[in-house]
Amino acid sequence: MAAKSFVSIYFSPSKLQVVKLGASKKRVEKFATVDLPEGLVMGYGVGNIKALSEIIKKTFSQLGLREKSVGLVVPEFSSFIKSIKLPKLGQEDLDEAVRWQAQDFLPGAAGEMIMDWKIVRESPHEYQILAAAIRKEILAGFVDAVEEAGLLPLLVETPSLALVRLSGPSASGRLIVYVNFKEAVLVVSEGAKILGSSVVNLAEGADIASTAAAAMRHYKDVQVEKVLIGGSDITSELQAKLQKDLGKPIEALKAAVSGLSAQDIQKYLIPYSLQLSPSLGPEEETTINLLPPKWVRKYLNKKLKLQILSLLLISSLFIWGCLLAAGTVYFYLVGEQKTLAENPAISSADPPQELSKRVEGVNNVAKRTEAILAASKYPQDVLNAIFAARPANVVIETYLIDMETGKVSLSGIAADRRSLVDFKDALEKNKAFSLIQVPVSSFEAETNLEYVVNFIYLPATPKKATPTPQPK
Repeated sequence: MAAKSFVSIYFSPSKLQVVKLGASKKRVEKFATVDLPEGLVMGYGVGNIKALSEIIKKTFSQLGLREKSVGLVVPEFSSFIKSIKLPKLGQEDLDEAVRWQAQDFLPGAAGEMIMDWKIVRESPHEYQILAAAIRKEILAGFVDAVEEAGLLPLLVETPSLALVRLSGPSASGRLIVYVNFKEAVLVVSEGAKILGSSVVNLAEGADIASTAAAAMRHYKDVQVEKVLIGGSDITSELQAKLQKDLGKPIEALKAAVSGLSAQDIQKYLIPYSLQLSPSLGPEEETTINLLPPKWVRKYLNKKLKLQILSLLLISSLFIWGCLLAAGTVYFYLVGEQKTLAENPAISSADPPQELSKRVEGVNNVAKRTEAILAASKYPQDVLNAIFAARPANVVIETYLIDMETGKVSLSGIAADRRSLVDFKDALEKNKAFSLIQVPVSSFEAETNLEYVVNFIYLPATPKKATPTPQPK
């Protein structure tokens, strides 16, 4: 599913970062870095969900952010990443094979871990898979804090995934060194394939260059062609030492974005990269989302309900406004009638031109109000009918309703083909809907189908005027 507008939240042990790009993804609209109390994020997870939630809520309020959808970057040391080779299999068999292989490197039982994977390379006979995992209780801590702040998490990934996204499309070997907030994240990658990552705490006096050299020796089968560096704590001394110890070309990670200074761009590279994610929602073969599909659908449904509630509120305010205008007109006319009854001289005289215009305006308002109330066609009527036809395992993510033409367009995720067919059949049984169309492309996948449904809501279609007979 193509990424929609959302806000990036990056959790590190000592900081919370928030970034929101504009619709073009070329300008930073909102950004902030907030200090976290010591111990709030520790032991790989969240120490105090309530306290973290309040910080998130306060930060969004100060930035004036109203967007509810968010993507999260959890600390690198909270996750586990592994590259796996598997023979070419079908989608379901491949998923089962990845999860079986992952048991060899995951530190906990399958029920204790959340895992996702993506295909990073393909040959005639096999797939190169990148698998990422996190303990369920650790992920729940970050997700619960965000949800308690009134937000809807739809995407979760790690710093190494975000950094590799910024390293470019080349399939060559690379070492990424990102130093920010007294912490360094080192990633050895080959194209989109992450071979390994490590975290270096600078407060403990660790030597980044020595750790980087050790990583290259460990992955000696990978020909590292260059070293990419980034982060606000990268110094000229560190750059020179990396150049000397590693003997590889050094390049800076870059971001083609405006709205930030060069120093701040380095500071916000990770949450900025998350904003460029090509997907926001349930699992796909080409992306990694550590938020389980069931959790994603839960928050997508919450988002849809909020949109419907907003639509109902706007419709109600409009209708009440019309009723208020009609009431005002009524009391005005009653007052005028009383005045005329008490003074016959006024009633016998021609009304002033100004009064005539006011009466004409009042009559026009009354006619429009009557027309609106008589039509009684509201978006919630369409939505109620759609949701009555929707099977439980079909998620509606977006909708577009044109009450002037009656055109309706829906998109979302269906668990399987049978569910999508059932949804189409249920819509066809409703006589208020016509010309129901589901593109063939919506049925390409076997599971988690990204669908589009278009149809006409007949009660809202404009009635053709009966032509007036012309005299012969």
